[in-house]
Amino acid sequence: MRSSREVDSRVWRVVGDPLIAAASHGPLDGATVAVKDVFAVAGYATGGGVPAYEQSVDVAADHATAVARLIHAGARVRGIARTDQFAYSMAGDNPHYGTPPNAAVPDALPGGSSSGPASAVAHCDADLGLATDTAGSIRVPASYQGLWGMRTTHGSVSTDGLLPLAPDFDTVGVLTREPDLLLRATSVLLNSPSNTDIGSGVATLDDIGEVDLQRLAEAFRTHQAFQAWTVHGDWITAYPGALAGSAAARFAVAAGINAAQDARACDELADITQQLDELLGSDVLALPAASSHAPRLGASGHDVERERSATVRLTAIASATGRPAVTFPYRDTSEGPIGHSLVGPRGCDTALIGRAVEFASASPTASRDSFATQGGTPRC
Repeated sequence: MRSSREVDSRVWRVVGDPLIAAASHGPLDGATVAVKDVFAVAGYATGGGVPAYEQSVDVAADHATAVARLIHAGARVRGIARTDQFAYSMAGDNPHYGTPPNAAVPDALPGGSSSGPASAVAHCDADLGLATDTAGSIRVPASYQGLWGMRTTHGSVSTDGLLPLAPDFDTVGVLTREPDLLLRATSVLLNSPSNTDIGSGVATLDDIGEVDLQRLAEAFRTHQAFQAWTVHGDWITAYPGALAGSAAARFAVAAGINAAQDARACDELADITQQLDELLGSDVLALPAASSHAPRLGASGHDVERERSATVRLTAIASATGRPAVTFPYRDTSEGPIGHSLVGPRGCDTALIGRAVEFASASPTASRDSFATQGGTPRC
Protein backbone atom coordinates (compact mmCIF):
# COMPACT_ATOMS: atom_id res chain seq x y z
CA MET A 1 0.00 0.00 0.00
CA ARG A 2 1.30 3.45 -0.88
CA SER A 3 2.00 5.89 1.94
CA SER A 4 -0.11 8.99 2.55
CA ARG A 5 2.68 11.06 0.94
CA GLU A 6 1.90 9.32 -2.34
CA VAL A 7 -1.88 9.81 -2.26
CA ASP A 8 -3.31 10.54 -5.70
CA SER A 9 -5.93 13.29 -5.52
CA ARG A 10 -7.47 11.93 -8.73
CA VAL A 11 -8.35 8.78 -6.76
CA TRP A 12 -8.98 10.10 -3.26
CA ARG A 13 -10.99 13.05 -2.00
CA VAL A 14 -9.72 12.50 1.53
CA VAL A 15 -7.63 9.71 2.99
CA GLY A 16 -6.32 8.69 6.41
CA ASP A 17 -4.45 5.91 8.12
CA PRO A 18 -7.23 5.00 8.65
CA LEU A 19 -9.83 7.69 8.06
CA ILE A 20 -12.38 5.69 10.10
CA ALA A 21 -11.27 2.91 12.43
CA ALA A 22 -13.01 -0.44 12.70
CA ALA A 23 -15.86 -0.36 15.23
CA SER A 24 -15.54 -4.01 16.24
CA HIS A 25 -14.04 -7.32 15.17
CA GLY A 26 -15.59 -9.49 12.50
CA PRO A 27 -15.14 -11.27 9.17
CA LEU A 28 -13.50 -8.20 7.60
CA ASP A 29 -10.79 -7.72 10.23
CA GLY A 30 -7.83 -5.87 8.76
CA ALA A 31 -9.50 -5.01 5.42
CA THR A 32 -9.27 -1.42 4.23
CA VAL A 33 -12.10 0.24 2.34
CA ALA A 34 -12.27 2.95 -0.33
CA VAL A 35 -15.73 4.50 0.02
CA LYS A 36 -17.26 5.98 -3.13
CA ASP A 37 -18.13 9.64 -2.59
CA VAL A 38 -21.87 9.01 -2.65
CA PHE A 39 -22.06 7.38 0.79
CA ALA A 40 -22.43 9.37 3.99
CA VAL A 41 -19.29 9.22 6.15
CA ALA A 42 -19.78 10.84 9.54
CA GLY A 43 -17.85 14.08 9.82
CA TYR A 44 -17.68 14.70 6.07
CA ALA A 45 -20.02 16.17 3.49
CA THR A 46 -21.01 13.83 0.65
CA GLY A 47 -19.55 15.35 -2.51
CA GLY A 48 -21.00 13.26 -5.32
CA GLY A 49 -18.07 14.20 -7.53
CA VAL A 50 -19.27 17.82 -7.78
CA PRO A 51 -17.30 20.50 -5.85
CA ALA A 52 -20.21 22.94 -5.65
CA TYR A 53 -22.48 20.21 -4.29
CA GLU A 54 -19.96 19.22 -1.62
CA GLN A 55 -19.82 22.84 -0.51
CA SER A 56 -23.60 23.22 -0.47
CA VAL A 57 -24.53 20.32 1.82
CA ASP A 58 -24.08 19.71 5.53
CA VAL A 59 -21.51 17.41 7.06
CA ALA A 60 -22.97 13.94 7.67
CA ALA A 61 -23.85 13.20 11.28
CA ASP A 62 -23.94 9.44 10.78
CA HIS A 63 -22.41 6.83 8.52
CA ALA A 64 -24.46 5.36 5.69
CA THR A 65 -25.77 1.94 6.68
CA ALA A 66 -23.40 0.20 4.26
CA VAL A 67 -20.38 2.00 5.72
CA ALA A 68 -21.49 1.17 9.25
CA ARG A 69 -21.92 -2.51 8.41
CA LEU A 70 -18.39 -2.75 7.04
CA ILE A 71 -16.68 -1.07 10.00
CA HIS A 72 -18.74 -3.13 12.47
CA ALA A 73 -17.46 -6.23 10.66
CA GLY A 74 -13.84 -5.22 11.31
CA ALA A 75 -13.00 -3.15 8.21
CA ARG A 76 -11.25 0.22 8.32
CA VAL A 77 -12.17 3.10 6.02
CA ARG A 78 -9.00 4.13 4.21
CA GLY A 79 -10.69 7.14 2.64
CA ILE A 80 -13.39 8.64 0.48
CA ALA A 81 -12.75 7.94 -3.21
CA ARG A 82 -13.69 9.90 -6.31
CA THR A 83 -16.73 9.35 -8.49
CA ASP A 84 -18.06 10.76 -11.75
CA GLN A 85 -20.34 13.78 -11.38
CA PHE A 86 -23.41 12.57 -9.48
CA ALA A 87 -22.34 9.06 -10.56
CA TYR A 88 -23.91 9.66 -13.98
CA SER A 89 -21.29 8.11 -16.28
CA MET A 90 -19.48 4.87 -16.99
CA ALA A 91 -16.24 6.38 -18.30
CA GLY A 92 -14.65 7.32 -14.98
CA ASP A 93 -13.49 10.80 -15.92
CA ASN A 94 -14.18 13.89 -13.83
CA PRO A 95 -13.25 17.33 -15.23
CA HIS A 96 -13.13 18.81 -11.73
CA TYR A 97 -10.58 16.44 -10.22
CA GLY A 98 -9.00 14.57 -13.11
CA THR A 99 -9.38 10.96 -14.19
CA PRO A 100 -8.37 8.20 -11.74
CA PRO A 101 -5.66 6.07 -13.33
CA ASN A 102 -6.43 2.64 -14.73
CA ALA A 103 -4.00 0.28 -12.99
CA ALA A 104 -4.14 -2.30 -15.78
CA VAL A 105 -3.87 0.10 -18.74
CA PRO A 106 -2.32 3.43 -17.70
CA ASP A 107 -3.33 5.23 -20.90
CA ALA A 108 -6.98 4.14 -20.70
CA LEU A 109 -10.10 5.27 -18.89
CA PRO A 110 -10.69 3.54 -15.54
CA GLY A 111 -14.41 2.95 -15.95
CA GLY A 112 -17.05 4.65 -13.88
CA SER A 113 -18.82 5.88 -12.02
CA SER A 114 -17.06 3.89 -9.29
CA SER A 115 -13.72 4.96 -10.77
CA GLY A 116 -12.09 6.08 -7.53
CA PRO A 117 -12.78 2.92 -5.51
CA ALA A 118 -11.83 0.72 -8.49
CA SER A 119 -8.54 2.53 -9.01
CA ALA A 120 -7.76 2.41 -5.28
CA VAL A 121 -8.33 -1.34 -5.15
CA ALA A 122 -6.49 -2.08 -8.38
CA HIS A 123 -3.51 0.00 -7.22
CA CYS A 124 -3.48 -1.84 -3.84
CA ASP A 125 -4.34 1.35 -1.91
CA ALA A 126 -7.40 -0.39 -0.45
CA ASP A 127 -8.57 -3.97 -0.17
CA LEU A 128 -12.16 -3.36 -1.17
CA GLY A 129 -14.19 -0.59 -2.71
CA LEU A 130 -17.66 0.23 -1.42
CA ALA A 131 -19.47 1.33 -4.54
CA THR A 132 -22.77 1.59 -6.36
CA ASP A 133 -24.03 0.18 -9.62
CA THR A 134 -26.96 1.75 -11.46
CA ALA A 135 -26.18 1.04 -15.11
CA GLY A 136 -22.89 -0.82 -14.69
CA SER A 137 -20.83 1.42 -12.43
CA ILE A 138 -19.24 -1.52 -10.60
CA ARG A 139 -19.17 -3.99 -13.47
CA VAL A 140 -17.50 -1.71 -16.03
CA PRO A 141 -14.51 -0.54 -13.93
CA ALA A 142 -14.07 -4.13 -12.74
CA SER A 143 -13.90 -5.25 -16.36
CA TYR A 144 -11.53 -2.46 -17.39
CA GLN A 145 -9.09 -3.04 -14.50
CA GLY A 146 -9.15 -6.80 -13.97
CA LEU A 147 -11.12 -6.78 -10.71
CA TRP A 148 -13.95 -8.71 -9.11
CA GLY A 149 -17.16 -6.73 -8.74
CA MET A 150 -20.56 -7.45 -7.21
CA ARG A 151 -23.82 -5.76 -8.15
CA THR A 152 -26.20 -7.07 -5.50
CA THR A 153 -29.89 -7.84 -5.99
CA HIS A 154 -31.74 -4.54 -6.14
CA GLY A 155 -33.00 -3.66 -2.67
CA SER A 156 -30.97 -6.35 -0.89
CA VAL A 157 -28.53 -3.84 0.65
CA SER A 158 -29.70 -0.75 2.48
CA THR A 159 -29.35 2.55 0.63
CA ASP A 160 -29.82 4.64 3.79
CA GLY A 161 -27.26 7.43 3.66
CA LEU A 162 -26.67 7.02 -0.09
CA LEU A 163 -26.83 9.93 -2.52
CA PRO A 164 -29.15 8.47 -5.18
CA LEU A 165 -29.05 8.72 -8.94
CA ALA A 166 -31.97 6.57 -10.13
CA PRO A 167 -33.53 4.78 -7.12
CA ASP A 168 -35.31 2.16 -9.23
CA PHE A 169 -31.89 0.87 -10.33
CA ASP A 170 -29.35 2.03 -7.71
CA THR A 171 -27.65 -0.85 -5.91
CA VAL A 172 -24.83 -1.10 -3.38
CA GLY A 173 -21.93 -3.46 -4.03
CA VAL A 174 -18.20 -3.97 -3.76
CA LEU A 175 -14.99 -4.23 -5.77
CA THR A 176 -12.07 -6.47 -4.77
CA ARG A 177 -8.97 -8.12 -6.19
CA GLU A 178 -10.09 -11.64 -5.29
CA PRO A 179 -13.36 -13.48 -4.72
CA ASP A 180 -13.02 -14.53 -1.07
CA LEU A 181 -13.12 -10.93 0.16
CA LEU A 182 -15.92 -10.19 -2.29
CA LEU A 183 -17.96 -12.97 -0.71
CA ARG A 184 -17.26 -11.87 2.87
CA ALA A 185 -18.01 -8.21 2.18
CA THR A 186 -21.19 -9.00 0.26
CA SER A 187 -22.42 -11.23 3.08
CA VAL A 188 -21.83 -8.41 5.57
CA LEU A 189 -23.71 -5.87 3.45
CA LEU A 190 -26.84 -7.92 2.68
CA ASN A 191 -29.96 -7.07 4.68
CA SER A 192 -30.64 -10.79 5.11
CA PRO A 193 -28.83 -13.99 4.11
CA SER A 194 -28.86 -14.82 0.43
CA ASN A 195 -30.84 -18.04 0.02
CA THR A 196 -32.18 -18.26 -3.54
CA ASP A 197 -31.06 -21.38 -5.38
CA ILE A 198 -29.41 -21.16 -8.79
CA GLY A 199 -30.52 -23.47 -11.56
CA SER A 200 -28.09 -25.76 -13.35
CA GLY A 201 -28.47 -24.09 -16.74
CA VAL A 202 -26.28 -21.38 -18.24
CA ALA A 203 -27.79 -19.05 -20.82
CA THR A 204 -25.92 -16.80 -23.22
CA LEU A 205 -26.92 -13.79 -25.25
CA ASP A 206 -27.83 -16.14 -28.11
CA ASP A 207 -30.40 -17.81 -25.86
CA ILE A 208 -32.24 -14.54 -25.25
CA GLY A 209 -32.00 -13.39 -28.84
CA GLU A 210 -35.77 -12.85 -29.13
CA VAL A 211 -35.60 -10.13 -26.47
CA ASP A 212 -34.79 -6.75 -28.02
CA LEU A 213 -31.80 -5.60 -25.97
CA GLN A 214 -31.60 -2.29 -27.81
CA ARG A 215 -35.20 -1.57 -26.86
CA LEU A 216 -34.40 -2.56 -23.28
CA ALA A 217 -31.38 -0.26 -23.17
CA GLU A 218 -33.32 2.69 -24.57
CA ALA A 219 -36.18 2.24 -22.09
CA PHE A 220 -33.68 1.82 -19.27
CA ARG A 221 -31.79 4.98 -20.16
CA THR A 222 -35.00 6.99 -20.45
CA HIS A 223 -36.27 5.98 -17.01
CA GLN A 224 -32.80 6.37 -15.49
CA ALA A 225 -32.55 9.89 -16.91
CA PHE A 226 -36.06 10.83 -15.76
CA GLN A 227 -35.24 9.70 -12.22
CA ALA A 228 -31.83 11.38 -12.26
CA TRP A 229 -33.40 14.72 -13.12
CA THR A 230 -36.13 14.17 -10.51
CA VAL A 231 -33.44 13.64 -7.87
CA HIS A 232 -30.95 16.33 -8.89
CA GLY A 233 -32.78 18.71 -11.21
CA ASP A 234 -33.70 21.34 -8.64
CA TRP A 235 -30.12 21.55 -7.37
CA ILE A 236 -28.65 21.68 -10.89
CA THR A 237 -31.06 24.48 -11.81
CA ALA A 238 -30.11 26.41 -8.67
CA TYR A 239 -26.38 26.03 -9.39
CA PRO A 240 -25.92 26.71 -13.11
CA GLY A 241 -22.49 25.81 -14.41
CA ALA A 242 -21.73 23.45 -11.51
CA LEU A 243 -21.58 20.44 -13.82
CA ALA A 244 -19.21 20.09 -16.76
CA GLY A 245 -18.50 17.82 -19.69
CA SER A 246 -20.50 14.73 -20.56
CA ALA A 247 -22.41 14.63 -17.26
CA ALA A 248 -23.69 18.16 -17.85
CA ALA A 249 -24.80 17.14 -21.34
CA ARG A 250 -26.48 14.02 -20.01
CA PHE A 251 -28.43 15.95 -17.38
CA ALA A 252 -29.46 18.49 -20.02
CA VAL A 253 -31.03 15.67 -22.01
CA ALA A 254 -32.62 14.28 -18.86
CA ALA A 255 -34.27 17.64 -18.18
CA GLY A 256 -36.23 17.30 -21.41
CA ILE A 257 -37.83 13.92 -20.67
CA ASN A 258 -41.48 14.27 -19.68
CA ALA A 259 -43.73 12.06 -17.59
CA ALA A 260 -45.47 10.54 -20.62
CA GLN A 261 -42.15 9.46 -22.13
CA ASP A 262 -41.11 8.01 -18.80
CA ALA A 263 -44.38 6.11 -18.46
CA ARG A 264 -43.88 4.53 -21.89
CA ALA A 265 -40.33 3.56 -20.93
CA CYS A 266 -41.57 1.96 -17.71
CA ASP A 267 -44.13 -0.07 -19.66
CA GLU A 268 -41.36 -1.26 -22.00
CA LEU A 269 -39.17 -2.21 -19.05
CA ALA A 270 -41.97 -4.18 -17.41
CA ASP A 271 -42.69 -6.04 -20.65
CA ILE A 272 -39.08 -6.98 -21.38
CA THR A 273 -38.35 -7.85 -17.75
CA GLN A 274 -41.21 -10.32 -17.82
CA GLN A 275 -39.82 -11.88 -20.98
CA LEU A 276 -36.35 -12.16 -19.46
CA ASP A 277 -37.71 -13.71 -16.28
CA GLU A 278 -39.56 -16.30 -18.33
CA LEU A 279 -36.49 -17.08 -20.44
CA LEU A 280 -33.93 -17.21 -17.63
CA GLY A 281 -35.92 -18.55 -14.70
CA SER A 282 -33.42 -19.61 -12.03
CA ASP A 283 -30.53 -20.15 -14.46
CA VAL A 284 -27.57 -17.82 -14.84
CA LEU A 285 -26.83 -15.66 -17.84
CA ALA A 286 -23.17 -15.47 -18.90
CA LEU A 287 -22.16 -12.43 -20.92
CA PRO A 288 -19.35 -9.89 -21.36
CA ALA A 289 -19.16 -7.32 -18.57
CA ALA A 290 -18.52 -4.53 -21.08
CA SER A 291 -18.66 -4.19 -24.84
CA SER A 292 -14.87 -3.84 -25.18
CA HIS A 293 -11.63 -3.14 -23.37
CA ALA A 294 -11.25 0.30 -21.77
CA PRO A 295 -11.29 3.24 -24.22
CA ARG A 296 -8.09 5.26 -24.34
CA LEU A 297 -7.79 8.57 -22.50
CA GLY A 298 -7.60 10.46 -25.77
CA ALA A 299 -10.70 8.85 -27.26
CA SER A 300 -13.26 11.28 -28.64
CA GLY A 301 -16.48 11.92 -26.79
CA HIS A 302 -18.31 10.27 -29.68
CA ASP A 303 -16.25 7.08 -29.35
CA VAL A 304 -16.66 6.95 -25.57
CA GLU A 305 -20.41 7.44 -25.87
CA ARG A 306 -20.61 4.72 -28.54
CA GLU A 307 -18.89 2.26 -26.21
CA ARG A 308 -21.12 3.35 -23.36
CA SER A 309 -24.24 2.72 -25.43
CA ALA A 310 -23.00 -0.70 -26.50
CA THR A 311 -22.14 -1.59 -22.92
CA VAL A 312 -25.54 -0.50 -21.57
CA ARG A 313 -27.17 -3.05 -23.90
CA LEU A 314 -25.33 -5.65 -21.80
CA THR A 315 -25.48 -4.15 -18.33
CA ALA A 316 -29.13 -3.09 -18.53
CA ILE A 317 -30.21 -6.73 -18.35
CA ALA A 318 -29.32 -6.98 -14.65
CA SER A 319 -30.14 -3.34 -13.93
CA ALA A 320 -33.64 -3.45 -15.40
CA THR A 321 -34.56 -6.81 -13.86
CA GLY A 322 -33.06 -6.11 -10.43
CA ARG A 323 -30.93 -9.25 -10.68
CA PRO A 324 -27.49 -9.63 -9.09
CA ALA A 325 -24.42 -9.72 -11.30
CA VAL A 326 -20.83 -10.74 -10.58
CA THR A 327 -17.99 -9.54 -12.79
CA PHE A 328 -14.66 -11.36 -12.79
CA PRO A 329 -11.37 -11.24 -14.74
CA TYR A 330 -11.80 -13.33 -17.85
CA ARG A 331 -9.58 -12.39 -20.77
CA ASP A 332 -6.41 -10.35 -21.11
CA THR A 333 -5.88 -8.78 -24.52
CA SER A 334 -3.12 -6.62 -25.94
CA GLU A 335 -5.45 -3.65 -25.38
CA GLY A 336 -6.23 -4.52 -21.76
CA PRO A 337 -8.42 -6.82 -19.67
CA ILE A 338 -12.00 -7.69 -20.49
CA GLY A 339 -14.18 -9.06 -17.72
CA HIS A 340 -17.09 -11.47 -17.86
CA SER A 341 -20.33 -11.33 -15.89
CA LEU A 342 -22.81 -13.80 -14.51
CA VAL A 343 -26.36 -12.57 -13.92
CA GLY A 344 -28.40 -14.73 -11.56
CA PRO A 345 -31.92 -14.94 -10.14
CA ARG A 346 -32.85 -12.30 -7.60
CA GLY A 347 -31.64 -13.19 -4.10
CA CYS A 348 -28.84 -15.60 -5.08
CA ASP A 349 -26.01 -13.14 -4.42
CA THR A 350 -23.56 -15.24 -2.42
CA ALA A 351 -24.22 -18.40 -4.41
CA LEU A 352 -23.62 -16.42 -7.60
CA ILE A 353 -20.13 -15.50 -6.41
CA GLY A 354 -19.41 -19.19 -5.92
CA ARG A 355 -20.64 -19.94 -9.43
CA ALA A 356 -18.45 -17.14 -10.80
CA VAL A 357 -15.40 -18.70 -9.13
CA GLU A 358 -16.09 -21.87 -11.09
CA PHE A 359 -16.35 -19.91 -14.34
CA ALA A 360 -13.22 -17.90 -13.58
CA SER A 361 -11.21 -21.06 -12.97
CA ALA A 362 -11.97 -22.10 -16.55
CA SER A 363 -11.21 -18.69 -18.07
CA PRO A 364 -8.31 -18.07 -20.49
CA THR A 365 -6.41 -16.34 -17.67
CA ALA A 366 -6.82 -19.10 -15.10
CA SER A 367 -3.59 -20.93 -15.94
CA ARG A 368 -1.51 -17.82 -15.39
CA ASP A 369 0.12 -16.90 -12.10
CA SER A 370 -2.48 -14.29 -11.23
CA PHE A 371 -4.70 -12.11 -13.37
CA ALA A 372 -3.87 -9.23 -11.04
CA THR A 373 -0.31 -9.26 -12.36
CA GLN A 374 -1.36 -9.01 -16.01
CA GLY A 375 -1.70 -5.88 -18.10
CA GLY A 376 0.32 -3.72 -15.72
CA THR A 377 -1.84 -4.18 -12.62
CA PRO A 378 0.51 -4.47 -9.64
CA ARG A 379 0.81 -7.43 -7.33
CA CYS A 380 -0.25 -6.42 -3.81
